[in-house]
Amino acid sequence: MICTVQQMVDRVRRAYYNDYPNDNSVLSDNELLLYINDAVASVATKQANEAYAITGVVSVPEGYLTTYKITSFTKDVDTGYYTATLPHPPFGLPQNSGVNSVFFTGVKGQSKPILYVSANEIDYFRSMPHPPRAAYYWIENTTLFLWVKTLLPTGSKVSVRMATHVTNSLSAPINVPPEALSMVFDLVMQKIMPRQNIAEDAIVDGSARE
Repeated sequence: MICTVQQMVDRVRRAYYNDYPNDNSVLSDNELLLYINDAVASVATKQANEAYAITGVVSVPEGYLTTYKITSFTKDVDTGYYTATLPHPPFGLPQNSGVNSVFFTGVKGQSKPILYVSANEIDYFRSMPHPPRAAYYWIENTTLFLWVKTLLPTGSKVSVRMATHVTNSLSAPINVPPEALSMVFDLVMQKIMPRQNIAEDAIVDGSARE
């Protein structure tokens, strides 16, 4: 089942206002969008950690994955690294599990995966033996770093398949497996219901709880 952000917003608002939101509703679409994005990240991380507890492998369910294509890179003249900007930071999971794979794409199709460099290896990996035509990547916040043994050809494209939780479009589908939608809804409600209790106290006794 596909659920758009707008459908989740409407569902949350109906539950919060007991099916009768009015023109004075204080829960805006943009505010609920932020809660939904946060909830998706929390649910994805929870499911990945639960899978690790069972299998010993950290992996994000495929329903959270999106592939981003990067076509613009900047080369640092001091380090020789190429950089590009991602839509958002990867999930904070061990073993770079928030990123499924990074690879070149072009007229010859898809390359083999670009090799991942951990934070502990960045300072010395270039002095280690490399396969022919090797390429390596790592990520800092929203910046993708790329190092290749030769110059990056003009027009190079890199695809990043990663778990994503961020959307700014109310018409976009929520990027979760169908079975996770109820968990997203529950987390959003947990965040906003305390506000309703404060409002109710103000109505009953004329003063909000501290």
